Amino acid sequence: MIPFTKRQTEIIETAMRIISQEGLENLTIKKMAKNLKITEPALYRHFESKADILLNILIYFEEMADSSLRLINNQIYPPVERIYQILKKRCENFTRNPALFTVVLAEELFPNDERLSEKVRSIMELNHQFISKAIKEAQKNGEIRKDIEEESIFLFLLGPFRLIVTQWRLSNFSFNLIQKFEEWWGSFKKLVEV
Repeated sequence: MIPFTKRQTEIIETAMRIISQEGLENLTIKKMAKNLKITEPALYRHFESKADILLNILIYFEEMADSSLRLINNQIYPPVERIYQILKKRCENFTRNPALFTVVLAEELFPNDERLSEKVRSIMELNHQFISKAIKEAQKNGEIRKDIEEESIFLFLLGPFRLIVTQWRLSNFSFNLIQKFEEWWGSFKKLVEV
């Protein structure tokens, strides 16, 4: 874990609160400084730019995701259950802190910042590795269909999952994300299970 100072943690939490309430496009150094009751130069002593703050939010999420993926992977779950646990954990994390979703899935907002784009790619690759491994094991064990390529199942899985979470965000979090995920998961399993 990257050791953040107390003030850096406050800045990151303030940034996530502003993102959750007003959207990523309304996150400014001026607004963060005002919320923290500090000057803008004081904020710049902790982070060089807004992009640095966003990068550290992504690092925070990546470390949390890596930790939960490894924890789930170390449990004795059948492969399909591991996939379910991974996605459910994402829903729980996003529900607790909606700004994480906004930043992690806002890669189209980062085309000019290679560090942010690379961090998002790294997070996506981490998910891809763990979920693809579970899909392959489930196919090998005869739990899910073998007549569909592993990569296609991965896309069938993550595309709708992302859509559900995006709908939740665009509806201003108006529905229970975990409940909606559970409903969708039941349908997904019917499509791919043997």
